[in-house]
Amino acid sequence: YSHSRFKSVEQSDISSNDTVAVIGLGPIGLFLTHLYHLSGAKVIACGRGKKRLELAKILGANFTIDAGEIENEIEEVKNLSNYGRGADVVVEAVGKPDIWEMSVKMARRGGLVILFGGCPSG
Repeated sequence: YSHSRFKSVEQSDISSNDTVAVIGLGPIGLFLTHLYHLSGAKVIACGRGKKRLELAKILGANFTIDAGEIENEIEEVKNLSNYGRGADVVVEAVGKPDIWEMSVKMARRGGLVILFGGCPSG
């Protein structure tokens, strides 16, 4: 399981100029925040809960977005990304279709969207 998460980071071909948005700060999202930080990317961590957001900062997030406090996460990610164009890579670690749609809108044109969150069956 961890191997697949590491593979996604490795295959996203990140450089130090890239912006990565991680949506969802459960164990998977926090782990990915740290891995992308180690890869040299500028990391924007999006989630809920003060403790999770603080932990994301400790694990290397350059910016955090409190999804419960902000009205438009898409615009916030774009504003924090290079030239306001959107994130080079967006990783979704929540598992909800509306978040998948938001992930695509956060990515720059030609960017990479990785869907890690699983949906409940049914």
